[in-house]
Amino acid sequence: MLRKSGVAYDLLQMSTRCSNRKEQLTYLKEIGLRYFTPREIANLLHFPDHFNFPPGIIVEQMYESLVSSPNVYVASCVMKLLFQKRD
Repeated sequence: MLRKSGVAYDLLQMSTRCSNRKEQLTYLKEIGLRYFTPREIANLLHFPDHFNFPPGIIVEQMYESLVSSPNVYVASCVMKLLFQKRD
């Protein structure tokens, strides 16, 4: 049973109360939450600081490409293991 307070409850209320994206963003602001920016997601996935999207890419495309991207650190560790010389 979900408590009738806290972030999870607030988000559940948002999903039933808000009919469009603008209302959702307003509600998130009211309860003190926000979405991660594409740069913050890239940082969480260990993309280098110099990584940038090409000009003309809209924010939704940035989110879509980041969501389908592997964690760079994990991918590099896997590659090192795959290419390690075996004795």
